Amino acid sequence: MLDVVSVLRVDVGTHPEDTEPGRFITDATVYGTRANWRLQMTMDYARDGDTWSVVRSAATTW
Repeated sequence: MLDVVSVLRVDVGTHPEDTEPGRFITDATVYGTRANWRLQMTMDYARDGDTWSVVRSAATTW
């Protein structure tokens, strides 16, 4: 169970071809524990014509 309250800081690329993972600090409740969580996101994209779509995402702590 995840309830995101707010995103406090974001350090991410802005284009689907960026290869660096994004890092977030988010105020969230995870299984009843509310804290500022440091999450690193990676996402895989697929292009269909002029449109990019996220096809997979994963998060880890950092």
